[in-house]
Amino acid sequence: MAVFDDGLRWAAQLRGGLLWGGGRSREGIALGGRGHPGSVGRSAGAGGGPSTGPGRRGAIMAGSPVTGYFDLRAPLFRRGFGEALRYDDYLATGDEGERRAWARGGEAVPALPEDAAARLDPAGRIVRVLCLSGIWCGDCSRSVPVLARLAEAAGPRLELRILDRDAIPALREELRVLGAMRVPMAVCLTEDFHEIGRFGDRPLSVYREKAATELGAACPLPGTADDEALGAEMREWLDFLERMILMARLSPPLRARHGD
Repeated sequence: MAVFDDGLRWAAQLRGGLLWGGGRSREGIALGGRGHPGSVGRSAGAGGGPSTGPGRRGAIMAGSPVTGYFDLRAPLFRRGFGEALRYDDYLATGDEGERRAWARGGEAVPALPEDAAARLDPAGRIVRVLCLSGIWCGDCSRSVPVLARLAEAAGPRLELRILDRDAIPALREELRVLGAMRVPMAVCLTEDFHEIGRFGDRPLSVYREKAATELGAACPLPGTADDEALGAEMREWLDFLERMILMARLSPPLRARHGD
């Protein structure tokens, strides 16, 4: 795909840390280390030449399409979302034992808070959730059913798709955590496939439990959690999705597009 390849080339150049002159962008936005708007700052002066300010990584190239609101990884996210599966279709990819494990995870999902549907209302926006997962992964069989239940409560404008971690190596690399290929990892996207934010690996509630046990003599079985821990995890995912939806609702270009 030419557009996808062009996007990767732009990202590679931008991550090289060069800020070419030739004027300011409309927004004056410098790119962060991941190749998306990360900080508001100044571009190089009208006289041209690279900006070499301390700590500056990536930025705007004069005469390029990289101005205003954009995400150079949008073609990658679009491809991943297009190849990903709906929840039930993803479950069907597992063997009998894996399907049983995911069924147990689904049965263990606690009741949603009474205000969940209202908090997850995209109010006219389309929010896409692309989740990297492993059908073999105990943490995924616990967490992804929680995410799926929340997506169902949100309605059709919050679109959840699940993709095997290794299906698209470039996407797997983009979503590394602590240098590792950890799953589940969910990235929320606008209708333009711009990243809003990401959440995954293990929630805080699980890390607190692990710290209390693994840093001592005990070590829990992977993927297990009691009712209280699952309730805490449900609340973390709900808070994350609500934040992503509110960010999309308050986005200036999306507000202009939708007239609100």
